[in-house]
Amino acid sequence: MSAVVITLLEAVAQAGGTVKLLGSNLWLSAPRPLCETLISSLRKFKPELVAYLGRHKDKPSHGCNHGQNTRSPCAARQSNDDIVQDIYRLINAQCRIPGEQRKILQQIDKNIDALRNQYARRFGRSRGWNLGQTGFSPSALAKGIGQRSGRHRGGDWKYLDHSYWYWWNYRPAAVATHPYSVNDQYKEQAGQWAKERGLNVNYPSDFETWWYPRRTTLVVFTADYSLDC
Repeated sequence: MSAVVITLLEAVAQAGGTVKLLGSNLWLSAPRPLCETLISSLRKFKPELVAYLGRHKDKPSHGCNHGQNTRSPCAARQSNDDIVQDIYRLINAQCRIPGEQRKILQQIDKNIDALRNQYARRFGRSRGWNLGQTGFSPSALAKGIGQRSGRHRGGDWKYLDHSYWYWWNYRPAAVATHPYSVNDQYKEQAGQWAKERGLNVNYPSDFETWWYPRRTTLVVFTADYSLDC
């Protein structure tokens, strides 16, 4: 939940205010009145704010003075498990914040995206791949074609949802995707589809899904280089 608290404190800081813990009470100061939606969110998460500020009362850089020194959830070196847990907590926190509080929701979205990209880069580095911004077709992945031709065409791929594209030496290396409801039927059909196109489909056990932890599944498509042997 610390990621949610940091998001709220950052929102206060962006408005020029600070939140301090005095005893068991929260004191909010700001050069101008804060919007009511932000104040209501601070009230809703008061127990979490009190607990967080209490833990960091002797460490200003970790939240005691967020008006001067704000930190994002991914500013520090976090373990892989911590990142996944923060993503899960932030997504669940979104469900507790009313839709009209757009600024807070937008800030949470930014933090979730930053954490996802951090984790995605770590996953790529563990395999020697670079996370890219452009996609490629299944045939380009199977053949190792180096030309970056933009996003994948809609009809080329199947079994993808919330995908990340990896490159190696300017050539397609893998697609990491995060579909929901991955069951035996999905695995059988995706495996057959991949085999017909010279691809492998894998389900890594050393990295977790980072799109929606506990809901989605990490699935990775790579070229079946054994066909070249």
